[in-house]
Amino acid sequence: MSNSSRQGIRYVRLRMASNNELDVDTDGEPSGSHILSHEEVEMTHLMADVETSKSGIDAKGNSLARQRAKAPESDHDWHQYVVPNEDVKPGSVPPPPYIMFTEKKDKPGEEHISAPQLNPEDARKALLAYVTQHCCFGSQVAREMQIINVTHTSALQYKLETFTESRHLNWDEEPYTDHSGPLDHPVNGLVPAPWSIPCEPTDMFKNETQEYVLPHSETLVVCNLCDGTGTNECRWCHGKGYKKCPSCNGSGKKKIVYGRYAITCKPCSGHGRVSCGVCDTTGTLICKSCDGLKKLKRFLVLAVKFKTLVSRHIVENTEFPKELVKDVGGQKVYEQTLPRVWAMTSYPNQELCKKSKDYCEGHEKKAEKEHEKIIMQRHELVVKPVWECTVLWRHENWRFWVYGNEHMVYAPKYPQRCCWRCSVM
Repeated sequence: MSNSSRQGIRYVRLRMASNNELDVDTDGEPSGSHILSHEEVEMTHLMADVETSKSGIDAKGNSLARQRAKAPESDHDWHQYVVPNEDVKPGSVPPPPYIMFTEKKDKPGEEHISAPQLNPEDARKALLAYVTQHCCFGSQVAREMQIINVTHTSALQYKLETFTESRHLNWDEEPYTDHSGPLDHPVNGLVPAPWSIPCEPTDMFKNETQEYVLPHSETLVVCNLCDGTGTNECRWCHGKGYKKCPSCNGSGKKKIVYGRYAITCKPCSGHGRVSCGVCDTTGTLICKSCDGLKKLKRFLVLAVKFKTLVSRHIVENTEFPKELVKDVGGQKVYEQTLPRVWAMTSYPNQELCKKSKDYCEGHEKKAEKEHEKIIMQRHELVVKPVWECTVLWRHENWRFWVYGNEHMVYAPKYPQRCCWRCSVM
């Protein structure tokens, strides 16, 4: 990762305590043993071979990771560790399997509440307020019309939210100097597996990403961008320290009067080239990867992503466009929040019950496919009131709809409208 892309990112470093619990090191300073000398590195080749982790990461393990690494006593303990090496492929790490504890009467009951009603006078007031917001609509119709019938239909909006956690393991690098402090090297112990790191979301059902540097995963490497030189060739002058003069296009002469006369180019003094101002004639630039320090500290970064998957379904069986009720207020008649919610089964509308079951199964399969752990689920059923109003004005019948707790109005065929106020003079 370059310095420009690293700006604004502050990794939280973790350190292992004596009792193998993880503490958060907020100061961001590395801790651990000293940098290995060449002789110490060679000695690691003679250490006992440590098998690769069974945590889902295809890793062969290098000699530094095997150095002084105490093997687990049984295969059951292997899921707690991962052996770091440069062959670790970045990507998501599957979570541990979910164990659901059930009882005989585990499913809560479903309670449903009736929706409010709207009388004709309230419908007239809602239409008058709607008319005043449109300069092209006349208010005479709203005042004089006869409301024949107000039919309460109600739109049903079901929403399922699934809050998930996923963990991605990646390698990252940053410049290293002798004053950066000791490395938290793999010789200090085995690196804990990604899902053994304790991490809690700031708020439930809020998308966020947290990043941690895994303990004992830091190693010292030579910068591969500059091959340990600390500098790179200037791409503006291709390492020459100069470039073609833009004034004379490298000819050293400047033509005047339609090319009949030529004078010496002043910017380049007739040489046809000018000094490169980017590298200051050196032909090289400081390596952006290591900041010219020639060495990089490589470490494993655990990115913990919390996100919310939302699915909603609206049932409305009239000519009223149901997408209008998506953002209006209503009355919540059913709500449930659990690590795994139960699909609705007893609501009178079987279409909603089927959608509830399909969404619950779909979210489960999607989380499993994308290696996500479901932390919490919640679903709700909100009755969005919709009233279909049939009115009579000048021996003609027409309809309008009032919807939502805000008494919004949908009147596509309002009979009294003009456009003279909207004309641009």
